Amino acid sequence: MGKRIVFENEDGSIGIIIPSPQSELTIEQVAVKDVPSGTSYHIVEEEDILSDRSFRDAWVLNSDGEIEIDLDKAKASHLDEVTRAAAARSAELSVDFGLAYIRKDEEWEKRISEQVQNILKVELDAKQAKVDEPEELKSIWIEELGANPYV
Repeated sequence: MGKRIVFENEDGSIGIIIPSPQSELTIEQVAVKDVPSGTSYHIVEEEDILSDRSFRDAWVLNSDGEIEIDLDKAKASHLDEVTRAAAARSAELSVDFGLAYIRKDEEWEKRISEQVQNILKVELDAKQAKVDEPEELKSIWIEELGANPYV
């Protein structure tokens, strides 16, 4: 396994530099060359980089240069994902409901209404999530939203 250079970007995201194996520069020289000027960085082992990228936008560096997941940022990221999926699915269901109404198909209307209620419930669950670990957020998803992005 190789070394990686990690640092915090201006926008708060985590930057990771993977030096080329063909480079004749040392890892420290690569860091000086490629890390933005004035930015502190850490040199870590490749295996120290989190392999699960589900909440990549919630990664933060601790004082030891270890990447951790900020739970509040992960919750916000998950809520954005749920809201995006819910909006898309709700728009589809709105069209279906209109068709069901025109066709006077009360059973279809009822099934659509139940799906909308489920979507609203999962959105509320995502907003009110009381979790201790980002992993727990992954289960706040329902079939009506489409494919689970965490699977």
